[in-house]
Amino acid sequence: MDEFIQEFLIEGGECPLFALESRAQIVLPPDSMQPDSDFLQSQSAPRQHPALNGPVFEWHAEYSVGVGVLDEHHRHIFHLLNRIYETLLLQQGRAALAYLLDELIVYTRSHFAGEELLMKCFAYPDGPSHEIEHERLVRALLEFREQFADGHEHLVTPLLEFMEGWLIRHIVITDRRYSTFFAERGAKP
Repeated sequence: MDEFIQEFLIEGGECPLFALESRAQIVLPPDSMQPDSDFLQSQSAPRQHPALNGPVFEWHAEYSVGVGVLDEHHRHIFHLLNRIYETLLLQQGRAALAYLLDELIVYTRSHFAGEELLMKCFAYPDGPSHEIEHERLVRALLEFREQFADGHEHLVTPLLEFMEGWLIRHIVITDRRYSTFFAERGAKP
């Protein structure tokens, strides 16, 4: 997977920002634990399994924070949660789950870094408390990943339930607070 850089779309040029969305740089377990090529190819293939009736974690328009690139980030996190769920449901193996958990952690950290950069650039007054929420989630994800590595695969389902609740609450309460603030400063929807 390649890295790509996407410009935050801010009018007026007062704060040119870039968000690095790294889908590479994922530290994978030793070769014996890496997903096989069938798993990697299946990640972009349409799902035909009868147990998969559609996404479990669905993005809804009311989750929008009014900043296009941040909404895209949030949609991608929902997508990653669905991929983890599908991998669990289809029993694609521990290595595949580990790979996706690592991708979720890397992508979430990258999203938080971009969001925090935007907050700093515009001197968003609630930035410090917002960053604390981010730090707590990253710490929880890393702790979960460590427990998973220690053989606690049964925790994947509770992690998904926790992430869904945390993500929706964070977006519609905490992130929504910056919507008007950023829009007034030229952030494009």
